[in-house]
Amino acid sequence: MQQERGRPIAGILLLSDGVNNGGLEIREAIQIAADSETPVFPIGLGPSERPINLRVVDLEAPSRVFPNDAFQITGYIQAFASKTDFVNVQLASGTTDSDGKFREETLEGESRRITLGADGAVVATTFDVTPDSLGERTYQLRILSPAGSDQDTSDDQKDVKVQVIQRKNRVLLMAGGPSRDFRFLRNQLYRDKDVELHVYLQSGKPGISQESDELLFSFPNDAADLFENYDCIVAFDPDWSQLTVEQAELLERWVAEKAGGLIVTTGPVFTAEWASQRRGDPVIDIVKQLYPVTFHSRGTSIGLDRFGSEKAWPLVFTNEGQSQSFLWLGNDGAGSAARWEEFPGVYGYYAVRDKKEGASILARYNDPDAALGDDPPVYMATQFYGAGRVFFMASSEMWRIRALHEGYFEQFYTKLIRYVSQGRLLRDSSRGVLLTNKDRLLVGETVEVRAHLTDAKHEPLTDPLVKAMVSRPDGRRDELTLTQAEQGGKGQYHGQFTPLIEGDYHIELQLAGGGEDSLLTRDIRVRLPDKEIERPERDDASMRQIAEGTGAVYYVGMDAALGKSALPAVYLSATLPTQDMYTALPDLVDRKFDRLLRTWLLGLICGVLALEWLTRRLLKLA
Repeated sequence: MQQERGRPIAGILLLSDGVNNGGLEIREAIQIAADSETPVFPIGLGPSERPINLRVVDLEAPSRVFPNDAFQITGYIQAFASKTDFVNVQLASGTTDSDGKFREETLEGESRRITLGADGAVVATTFDVTPDSLGERTYQLRILSPAGSDQDTSDDQKDVKVQVIQRKNRVLLMAGGPSRDFRFLRNQLYRDKDVELHVYLQSGKPGISQESDELLFSFPNDAADLFENYDCIVAFDPDWSQLTVEQAELLERWVAEKAGGLIVTTGPVFTAEWASQRRGDPVIDIVKQLYPVTFHSRGTSIGLDRFGSEKAWPLVFTNEGQSQSFLWLGNDGAGSAARWEEFPGVYGYYAVRDKKEGASILARYNDPDAALGDDPPVYMATQFYGAGRVFFMASSEMWRIRALHEGYFEQFYTKLIRYVSQGRLLRDSSRGVLLTNKDRLLVGETVEVRAHLTDAKHEPLTDPLVKAMVSRPDGRRDELTLTQAEQGGKGQYHGQFTPLIEGDYHIELQLAGGGEDSLLTRDIRVRLPDKEIERPERDDASMRQIAEGTGAVYYVGMDAALGKSALPAVYLSATLPTQDMYTALPDLVDRKFDRLLRTWLLGLICGVLALEWLTRRLLKLA
């Protein structure tokens, strides 16, 4: 109405199901149309009753996994107007052919019965899968609907692709001194055939022996060495002051740009020395940026660390900590919570001021006397730093969980290392990382794409823009331009696009230079908003309200609008009178009128002259 304001509008044809999912309320739209004296003729489309529909809302799985490592696939089932309280579902695995069709190879277990929730409620079901072969696998979750129980079978299945890769996790284990956690973890990783272990013991001297694939006596100085050789760095009470500024900058770049995973713990020897320093030391300032917590400055930190307490205090996990599967002792959250409750606890911690903005507290040290405010001290915290992850632990005492079971220590650190280094393990290229703000979106939401890119020499890319390609569910490919971010430094690029159809989108970014190491990819899934699905039936009452409020007629279906019912067709002038608009245009000549005007003027002049002549003659005769 705003766009056509001032122009003649005979009427508006509204093709809709009558359900308002956003924007103006119906009564407001009616008032606007009525004020402009514009009739709105609704044509109702869709069924008048809610159809029976069982659907797979989504299917979630990690994008990449390792062979013989169990992972979970979660499917979400929704039912509308269902006549039954349960449904059978089945998970199959196979491949996807060149036409995008699923080719089944095996079934992942027997079909299972799922109890449906209330009408429209989404129910989750989880499958544990252990892949035994390398390559891309497609998993399909499908509903086994009895005949007549589902009026729309087009949404009865969903597919998800998983890459099964084989790659060693390359770990740099460093420590200020040989603590128990250090020794236990060193032995564990050295025995693990899927880990390549390098050890840097800062207190060690040349000639010492350590179980490792390679023994270091200094932190890496070369960008290629650090960027290409390590996925995770585990640092037990490190003495960061031994690093040079160049080494600290490489560490920061490795986490932020190369998606490195960093695990840091405090200890009684070195942490208090560097953590309490005020700003001014360039090495410590860089290192503190990486931590997900803030530290007390020198003077206020006196007495805030407690190591070697006479009593163990348990760890209390936050809601977010309980939901993080990498902290589970076992394969389920409930069982893990019970096992952590059996754990007597730890005897020490280093107090920090608070978590940083954007960081998450996962666990606290539950000594009531140690609380500096309303909450106990932070014991575990994590944050994303650029493309990488950092995990903080307030002491090095996880060796104590061996008292519950010897395998818990190994399980804890195996999962933790995998968690922080997954950005490295699952990346496509050593030259960068391609990220999106979400992996699951609704139609119409904006996808924000970020890229951290380097050249072949691992220096930040300086090109003003790079081109990516977005493959849509309908087979089309659109170009996406990523421009260099004004903030964040060189090598940081960003762009965005808005998906308008449901399905899977694949983003590819090919870096200059070619080769297998130059292609970055990312997959996202887009689905319809719940409002479009929750009310699929036609709202006749709203459509009649629109017609009556604007002085029009409501047609149910296109046949009625075309005059195939008792009502006259909507296009007839009797139903929809024309509203022609006549506008006088200045400085334009109407040739027909001008000719007619001149003719009459000429006739008038001739008549006046004839009358004058006749008058003269008559008067002369008189």
